[in-house]
Amino acid sequence: MRILIVRLSAMGDVIHALPALTDLRRALPDAQITVAVDERFADIVRLHSGVDRVMAIALKRWKGQPTAMQTWREIKAALHALRQQRYDLALDLHGLNKSAALIWLARAGLKIGPHPSLCGEWLASKAYERHGLPEQAHLPVPRMRGLLALALQQELGGPADFGLRHAWQGAASKDVVLLHGTSAAHKLWPEAHWIETGCFLIAQGLRPVLAWGSAAEHERALRLAQAMGPQAVVAPPCSILQWAEQLARCRLVIGVDTGLTHLAAASAVPCIALFVGTSARLFTPQEPRWARSLDGGGQSPTAAQVQTAAHELLALS
Repeated sequence: MRILIVRLSAMGDVIHALPALTDLRRALPDAQITVAVDERFADIVRLHSGVDRVMAIALKRWKGQPTAMQTWREIKAALHALRQQRYDLALDLHGLNKSAALIWLARAGLKIGPHPSLCGEWLASKAYERHGLPEQAHLPVPRMRGLLALALQQELGGPADFGLRHAWQGAASKDVVLLHGTSAAHKLWPEAHWIETGCFLIAQGLRPVLAWGSAAEHERALRLAQAMGPQAVVAPPCSILQWAEQLARCRLVIGVDTGLTHLAAASAVPCIALFVGTSARLFTPQEPRWARSLDGGGQSPTAAQVQTAAHELLALS
C-alpha cells in the first residue's frame, strides 16, 4: 500500500505530526510512506524511522521568487515527483489551501483531510473525498493521530511516540541549551530572566549554550552570553540535523515556544518549555517525567520558576 501524507509547516506542527507517522507505520508495517513537507523542515521528517520518502516542497522560497526561471523549473520537477507515483491514500494533516492543492494534484485512490470546520481556509476542504469528524481534538498531536485513525478505520491509541532516531544521551553533560529565539515577538522571554537563569546554571557548574537561527537572534545570543559571563557560549550555526544531535547530547534544554524546544521534548530530552504568549496545552513531551511547561497565564514565567524546575529535572537526570 502506498500512502502520501502532507504536513507542510510550521516546524512545531511538523514535529507534532510525527506520532501519526509512527501510528501509520505500526498499523501498516509494509506500507510505502511518502511525506510532503516544506523544504525548511524536511530534515525533521527524515529523523523519523518509519518514513520511506520525503518530498521537500519549496513553497515559501517560490513565493519569494515568483518570476525566476529556477522557481518554475523546481515547480515542474515537484509536480512530476508528486504525480509520478500513484497512491492508495493521500491524507492531508494540514488543512490549508496549499496542502489541499497537493492532495488534489496527487494521483490517489482516496483523498482525506480535516473536517471543513477544522480547515484553516474554506477552499481546502473541497479537495477531499472524505473528511475527518468535526469533534476531533483541537490539540495538534491527538487531532492528527485521530484523523489518521479515521482514515485507516482502525483504533489507534497509546502514548504518543515521535519515532525519532536520536535518543537522549546527555546525562553526564554540562551543557544546557537555551532556546531564546522565536519568530513571534509575543513568545519571547525577557532578557533579564535569561541572564538570571544563565548565571544560576553557571553557579551549578553547568555551561549555558545559547542557540540562534537569525541575525537578530545571534545579536541577542552574544548580548546574553556577555552578560552571563565567560562560561556561557554562543552556539555555532547549525542545521536541524545538527541541532537534533546537539540537543540529544545536552543535559537540559530551556526554551520558549519554538520548534527546537518541541524537538527536544519529542526526543525525550529533559526540557523546560516557557509559554509566554501561547498556551502550554500545545506542549507534548515524549517523556513527561523529564519535562516541565511553565505558563505565566498571560504573563512571563519568572526566573525563580525556571530555577525550581531546573533543580527538579537536574536531580532526576
